[in-house]
Amino acid sequence: MEKRKEATISMDFTVTIPKQKGRFGWHSSQVSLGNWFPILAVYDHHGWNLNPYFAEGESFYSLTSNFEVTIQIEESYTVAATGQRAKPIVKQDGMATYQFQAENVRDFAMVFNRDFNQNVGMVDGIQVNVFYADEDKDDVEAMLATANYVLPLFKDLFGEYPWDELDIISLDMGKESDLGVEYPQLIMVNTPAHSSVEAIYQTVEHETVQQWFYGAVGNDQYAEPWLDESFSTYASYVAFYETLDFSWVRKFGNKIYHLTSPVSTFTDREDEGGMGKYSDVIYDFGAKTLHDLHEKVGDELFYKGMKTYYRKMKFRVATTADFIRIMEEATNRDLTDFFREHRVFVEETM
Repeated sequence: MEKRKEATISMDFTVTIPKQKGRFGWHSSQVSLGNWFPILAVYDHHGWNLNPYFAEGESFYSLTSNFEVTIQIEESYTVAATGQRAKPIVKQDGMATYQFQAENVRDFAMVFNRDFNQNVGMVDGIQVNVFYADEDKDDVEAMLATANYVLPLFKDLFGEYPWDELDIISLDMGKESDLGVEYPQLIMVNTPAHSSVEAIYQTVEHETVQQWFYGAVGNDQYAEPWLDESFSTYASYVAFYETLDFSWVRKFGNKIYHLTSPVSTFTDREDEGGMGKYSDVIYDFGAKTLHDLHEKVGDELFYKGMKTYYRKMKFRVATTADFIRIMEEATNRDLTDFFREHRVFVEETM
């Protein structure tokens, strides 16, 4: 076995934050810092992974790391961030110094706002912080109620939430299609884009379960986006609906697309409706596939497999081959025909 080697890298960099709404930008008193700093690209059997940004979904691929972050900002701002405060806030000469620590996370996100209020709750031993501006105060109860429901539920279905805190941030992200986005221990909810309280419930459910799938169990979101989006969509449906009915999911006859298609399959065919196919395949058909698997093997074996998958792949990078192998081992069944029929292929056979 090759001996592990260590290296120290130092880097000075400057980031210009654009004036825009969304996961990265500023407007009014709000500053959103998602994907704001350089990270080391993942080197695997493909070589160095340098995936392009994908605005319609996620395309990130990173390993877990430990972070120590110090922030100095005008004391009029409230700071929400991945991780937990390592020390009390220090205020001096109109400035505030925050120190955060985060362990086993794939990214570190922050949101600053002069107008933030903070509501704190404890859910199953997890501190849930809801940050919101005055105009969003009517939605805070829905966000906390959702966390109170889904954190114990997802623990029961998949395994322990892997950290001590979760920040739910209500903010204006601009595009109505961007209902929310997840980062480790922090989810952004585009509150103005939601038409109802029920819609907010669903977004918080979807982004929260991504703390399990992509946050804890990582994957290459560009090469195999179904491993987080299909799983999160299915789990949010389980949380929201008493009875699941996927009869509305459209079948896709085009042989170009399959559930394990990379993002490039869809973006390369944008003029032919590829982006609509991305949603149909990766979100809807992926959720239906997991539902069909649940129906095939039964409740006990399905969740035994999901718990085993989560336990074995937590803080690692999972692949489609890992998921199939672990589900077959947990259920003691050959699922080759099932996955082939649902157009789930391991990399070697694509």
